[in-house]
Amino acid sequence: MKWYWPKLTDLKESEKAAHQGAVVCFLVAGGTAIVAGMSVWLDKPVLGMDAWAFVDAGIFAIAGWRIWRLSRIWAVLALAIFIIETVYAVESSPAIPAAGAYVRVVLALALIGSVRGTFAYQSFKKKESAASLAADVASGNQ
Repeated sequence: MKWYWPKLTDLKESEKAAHQGAVVCFLVAGGTAIVAGMSVWLDKPVLGMDAWAFVDAGIFAIAGWRIWRLSRIWAVLALAIFIIETVYAVESSPAIPAAGAYVRVVLALALIGSVRGTFAYQSFKKKESAASLAADVASGNQ
């Protein structure tokens, strides 16, 4: 399975792709909280972030938890917020190092994979439930 565009062939692979996005959210939340803590400690913005970045860290922590539980809505929200924040970061500080841009692309690909994974998981689950119901009806169990 390619990490950047996983093949979503069953429940297990879909869940794995979604969980990768959850891990990204947890990493973003942790990194953001550390930088926000440093800005509070130093009493000045660090990497353009101040104490308000704790709110962002909280949002990504919640998103990670919900994506781990296979929420499609939170997967889409996390991706959208991440993209909006990336665009804002580029607009406010165009001199982003190449390594930072590379990291953002990698994280965005994992979040895209989590969106795909959550939607595929729900689709596979629906098909599995329909097949199970059809088997129960065919066997006379209701």
